[in-house]
Amino acid sequence: GGKASRSGTAAVHRISPMTVAATHRLAEAGVLALTGLGIASAWVGLEDAYSDRRYIAAVLLTALVAVATMQRLDMYSLAALTAPIRQAPRALLAWTVALAMLVTAVFLLKAGLEFSRGWLLLWYAAGLTAILALRAAAAPTVREWARAGRLSRRAVVYGAGAEGAALISQIGADRGNDVQILGFFDDRGPDRVATGLGDYPLLGTASDLVEYCRRTNVDMLIVSLPVTAETRLLQILKKLWVLPVDIRLAAHTNKLR
Repeated sequence: GGKASRSGTAAVHRISPMTVAATHRLAEAGVLALTGLGIASAWVGLEDAYSDRRYIAAVLLTALVAVATMQRLDMYSLAALTAPIRQAPRALLAWTVALAMLVTAVFLLKAGLEFSRGWLLLWYAAGLTAILALRAAAAPTVREWARAGRLSRRAVVYGAGAEGAALISQIGADRGNDVQILGFFDDRGPDRVATGLGDYPLLGTASDLVEYCRRTNVDMLIVSLPVTAETRLLQILKKLWVLPVDIRLAAHTNKLR
């Protein structure tokens, strides 16, 4: 990723990391489904495979389970998409889990005679190969976009106190981060909160934040409050949970990254 940038940074044609992740999820699900149906048509016959809804249902559901498992394993982050070799063990795990669930369902439904074991084995090998090949093909492009600063995550911070200042310092010190801070929000009055932290402006309160995120292309919200302020933290999160953004809690008070 590129260095942390400020809201005044020169405009770059930007691609949302969420869009990249969603596109790759769809591509992987499609490749797995096409691979499964293609092998089924070749193994059991084109007419039988495509006229038998059980094959189609099994393929589509298994592809969705595989993608959901990879999502659970955090395989669609930018770091994961740029390192396909390092993600190979997770890809193997996710695909194995998906096929194991299919085999379990076939066994419980007593449908073993209705599905070809040869098809399952071939799909297992071809599906894993397809996942790895797709990631290897996508990685150079994602890395190039990241180097060009096109995949920076636009973020706003809730909490303009000492914790927010410490967060900014940590982000600025991390040369490998891809976070672009747009500004801060805080519900405390001007007598307790400055109008900004360094070059980052105070943009309003939690109510303003909801409207701001709906009007502006924001990828991530970082809540920077003391972990000991549990009641206030829960109240703030309840307000902000409606936002279609990635919400993170800054844990620097516990010396965690």
